[in-house]
Amino acid sequence: MYDCDPVNEFTYVRDRLNGIFLRLSEEPFIRLSKKRIIQRHLSDIQWMLNHNHYPTPGQVDFFISLLRDDKFSVVREEGRHTKSAADIQLMIDALKDIRDFLKLITRYETEGDIIRLTSCSAWRNTALYLCLAAFFALFIAQVVIFSGYSPLAVYFSGFAFFFITSLVLENEVLIFSFIGLVVFTLCILFAWTGHYPG
Repeated sequence: MYDCDPVNEFTYVRDRLNGIFLRLSEEPFIRLSKKRIIQRHLSDIQWMLNHNHYPTPGQVDFFISLLRDDKFSVVREEGRHTKSAADIQLMIDALKDIRDFLKLITRYETEGDIIRLTSCSAWRNTALYLCLAAFFALFIAQVVIFSGYSPLAVYFSGFAFFFITSLVLENEVLIFSFIGLVVFTLCILFAWTGHYPG
């Protein structure tokens, strides 16, 4: 499940949730699925899945609490070791796995509850591009130094680039942007004093 493949991860979550919803539409859970709060909650989650959005961990957590309440009433009425109680517990366990998975791979969009995937490869690619940009700028600076000119313009360009990226980027990639800022700040200081790095 944790293979950093957005399509497979979404398919896994959607299939597990649809399996639970299908189970709720069968006996002996039909009475549970006919409750208004469960119907509303199921339709919210199904809408998100149909529009290729992950449900929020909070939505899954709320659904777990509804199933837990129903399990307690089944245990009171029928006893602890019944098939219904065991089936509800299996659904609760599956939902807990999905909730924990969603907490690991998703983050909230700024405008609301829609959740998007935090792609493992996307931030690595961005970090690689930032490193390549830094190496390219430092290479150009070395060429300028060997030509007998001051590399301050190149260093200021690198500083400006990494400053702008630090305002735009977030999470793991922000670290690489800050490293670029530190490197070019040090290069500017050394070049300003006449000690060119390199």
